[in-house]
Amino acid sequence: MSSSNIRSTRSRGFGADEEDPRTRGILPNTSCRHFRQRLRSARKVNVFQGLVIATGGVALLGVLMLMSMDVAAGNSNPSAIDRMKGMWESAVNFLGLPELLNRAVEQRGRGGRSLDDAATQHYCNQPLDTKTLFRLIGQQVLNQQQAMARMERTVSRQRQFQSLVLLGPPGVGKTLTVSALSHYFPWPGNIHSFSGAPCVPGEERDCAALRQVLAELSDCGTNLLLIDQLEPCDHHIVASYNKFLRDGLQRQSLLVLYVIDLEVELYGRQFELMQRELPADTTIVSFRLFGREELRDCLEHELQQESRVLGQDEQTRILGEALAKSCCAGCKDLREIVLKQGRAANAAEDAAAIN
Repeated sequence: MSSSNIRSTRSRGFGADEEDPRTRGILPNTSCRHFRQRLRSARKVNVFQGLVIATGGVALLGVLMLMSMDVAAGNSNPSAIDRMKGMWESAVNFLGLPELLNRAVEQRGRGGRSLDDAATQHYCNQPLDTKTLFRLIGQQVLNQQQAMARMERTVSRQRQFQSLVLLGPPGVGKTLTVSALSHYFPWPGNIHSFSGAPCVPGEERDCAALRQVLAELSDCGTNLLLIDQLEPCDHHIVASYNKFLRDGLQRQSLLVLYVIDLEVELYGRQFELMQRELPADTTIVSFRLFGREELRDCLEHELQQESRVLGQDEQTRILGEALAKSCCAGCKDLREIVLKQGRAANAAEDAAAIN
């Protein structure tokens, strides 16, 4: 063999009459083949582990279902419930769910797609079902159908920034409305609330409390800011708060509700003032005063909710006293009266049976 042939053979690493093993995709007697063999073994081990975990998970879920059936049937005791909780925690740790969740969170922080991305996107991007929302609120707030309809029309627009002012005398359902809205709001972690003005007069344009709200706004869903128990003289803060909040928004969406109590004796005059002074980008929602029939509805509702009974004469007297009060014009004080003066429904039925 000539020297040139020897150099050619050495440079290729195999004999001239041998088949080039690189055409088969793997070099013989090299670390590449050993690596592929280890890869096949690792795959077999992973498949086996997956089958073991799946089988154990199914068996454990079956045991938990049987124990839960016993709990529902009332045949279990606290020790059985504790055992079931312990088995569930062991199952979660055995299946490696905490590690999976941690990896998903880390992956999301790195910009990757996690296992629950689809559910998260649905939760964040779901439209606000205002029809259902205000139907549920209307079941608690009585005799304010027009106010509920106006709020629903405004909120259903779902703009990036929306501002509403709820006006009315005390006790007609304004605070109950914002409380029910908070209860049924689909993004409970996005709710911020203040009782009274969050900033002292003169600091509206640079309010530390509102800066904190802006810093905590979420990109997921709609944010809700509730400012309750404002006086008529606080109406001037609405325009400055709106500007401060709107300018601080980036991609977030924000719904702001202001609640202003008007005095019964000055209701008409104060309402006209609000219409003139409140900014044009703010929707005014008027909660009307209650008359005798509306108060009767409230009284009957409270009696039903508390399972109490009042005689007809007692109801007439209570309604007369409520109408005579100048401090309020709604249902706010009726629940306390029902609790103090109403008799339990079963006791009233027993007394009627004896008579």
